Amino acid sequence: MGTVMDIYQLVRDLIDEAKNQKNLELVDRLIEIKLALSEIEDENRDLKKRIEELEQSNIIEEDLELLPKGYYIRKSEKAEGKDIKYCAACWQNSKKLMPYVDSIGSAKQCSNCHNVIH
Repeated sequence: MGTVMDIYQLVRDLIDEAKNQKNLELVDRLIEIKLALSEIEDENRDLKKRIEELEQSNIIEEDLELLPKGYYIRKSEKAEGKDIKYCAACWQNSKKLMPYVDSIGSAKQCSNCHNVIH
């Protein structure tokens, strides 16, 4: 035992037994446990997702280089001959790696926050 589904099954079995014994108070308590377990499962899923996002963010962070002109490049992309510039503001504020795209003249603009570099 120990997995969430095992615990759900145990609670369901206990609810059925409490119903057979016509113990409505116990049925209500077991339903409360089942609902709390569902909330814990949701929170656990959210935390796992957040951990994954943070781990991915750390991997990307190690690959980034902040250039004096105020934008990031990925070292791995530079090694492949790619010249993609990323918005420093978006990365520092929300850990979003947003590329600059061509704008008017020689300027480039962040595709997310619309920050401009030349």
